[in-house]
Amino acid sequence: MMRNRKYRKTVGVLLGSYSVLLDWAGPAEVFYSSGYDGNSDTDEFRIVTIGKASGSIPLQVLGDYTPQFAVSNAPRCDVVIIPGSFPKDLGRDSATIAWVKSQLAGGATILTVCTGALVAAEMGILDGRRVTTSHGALKMLSKRAPNAQVVTDSLFVDSGNVVTAAGTSTGIDAALHVIERMLGPKSAADEREYLEYKWSPAGA
Repeated sequence: MMRNRKYRKTVGVLLGSYSVLLDWAGPAEVFYSSGYDGNSDTDEFRIVTIGKASGSIPLQVLGDYTPQFAVSNAPRCDVVIIPGSFPKDLGRDSATIAWVKSQLAGGATILTVCTGALVAAEMGILDGRRVTTSHGALKMLSKRAPNAQVVTDSLFVDSGNVVTAAGTSTGIDAALHVIERMLGPKSAADEREYLEYKWSPAGA
């Protein structure tokens, strides 16, 4: 049944070695459920997982997992979620960097969660932006992205087509913010109510 559904937008979850589960599963669920329409065969968001290459990768909690796509054959995305993982694994892989930059150039929003900002910093896509990350990684982010303005007191920071979330659970806040940008305040409020989540929409 699900294979016959249609989607208006694609959310890609970019997974690297030991990606943090809640960093990406929380936001992915926000996008999926906010766009689900049980009365239609068309939903707002398709969720896909993407690795730097074909084959399995070790995740922080679930053990080995094989993403649905590699960057070499991944679809164009409207949103790319980058969770925390080993920064150098994805952040210094030339094919992955080229793919992320092509998504940015094509109009996608990059959403980093927790130390996913360190991955984005390694890729060189944070220069000139206001950004944040987990409180324990703020100094590391300043070193890896010296040309960015690191914000230390916000759950998430909206810097246009790059949105960075702070600690792990704030990925849900940031995802709701992106939903609000893309679909409007009512969609974000409805999703917050569905999740029974105390959303803080006041980012920076």
